[in-house]
Amino acid sequence: MRRIFCLFFVCLFFLVSCHSVKPERVEPVKVMPPKILSVPDMPPSFTNPLNMEFVYIPPGTFTQGSPKEEPGRIEGEDLHQTTLTQGFYMMATPVTQRHWEQLMGTYPSLFSACGLECPVENISWHDKQDFIRALNTLDPTRRYRLPTEAQWEYAARAGTTTAFHFGDCITIDQVNYDGRYPLREKRNYFYVNVCPIGEFRQTTTPVKSFPPNAFGLYDMHGNVMEACQDWYDEYTSEPLVDPQGPEMGLRRVYRGGAWNSDGKLVRSASRGRYTPEHWSPQRGFRLVAELNDVERAIENLVKEKDLDKTLGREAAKKTEE
Repeated sequence: MRRIFCLFFVCLFFLVSCHSVKPERVEPVKVMPPKILSVPDMPPSFTNPLNMEFVYIPPGTFTQGSPKEEPGRIEGEDLHQTTLTQGFYMMATPVTQRHWEQLMGTYPSLFSACGLECPVENISWHDKQDFIRALNTLDPTRRYRLPTEAQWEYAARAGTTTAFHFGDCITIDQVNYDGRYPLREKRNYFYVNVCPIGEFRQTTTPVKSFPPNAFGLYDMHGNVMEACQDWYDEYTSEPLVDPQGPEMGLRRVYRGGAWNSDGKLVRSASRGRYTPEHWSPQRGFRLVAELNDVERAIENLVKEKDLDKTLGREAAKKTEE
């Protein structure tokens, strides 16, 4: 009887195993060429009352994060497609010590000897919000804020898919970072430099000291880490549209690396996170300005034309089939 009982359960287990539904294979996310909307009638830049220069960043879709084979890759950089449906203006440089002194009347930076054209630093995320509130009061024609993490990376990449907007490598002539520790990768169980070794300046540098990216943005790699609006959270592999990050968290996102960061930390995909109360001479910020009504109308008109073209191509394709 016991043998029959055991045989019954063996057969039952076999039948269940044979008819169990196999999980669907999830295709890994691949790096796709970015799609950037062309808006030729949009004003390319503006300068506000504090003499801050902002450049237009058009809407588009890009692959956020880094591929597993990228040298220096760190956990938490999972690839995913991100779409930004609305363009925005972003500061061409980090906020400088001059901007901060003019609006706030204080000198918080550790590297004050660097000069007024160097990035302001040694301020907390909350201090940055105080600056933003003061600027929105000074200039009510615009709404200024920190960029979302997705906006920051999209703007930093400027249509590129490489580790840096300069390409797969950087030099100290392009970025202010700790050049003694360039980007490295593992080869035959050993880590080797894949970028040239350079000097360590041990200080911030004046903004616009190095070449900009294709959007006209300076210092997106190195100099000071830049605060984002988002609370830090793990990435998802699912496509995202206009992500804002979680509603609550413990640490705010910082991007771009700093003057004392090694090569892997100044990549476009590298992510930092710090509590909003903490300050450091490594961390600064740059702002975005939302589009006004006229600019939004210009952009929406281009979007409608682009949609009409897309629908027309799809209709023509169906006719050919």
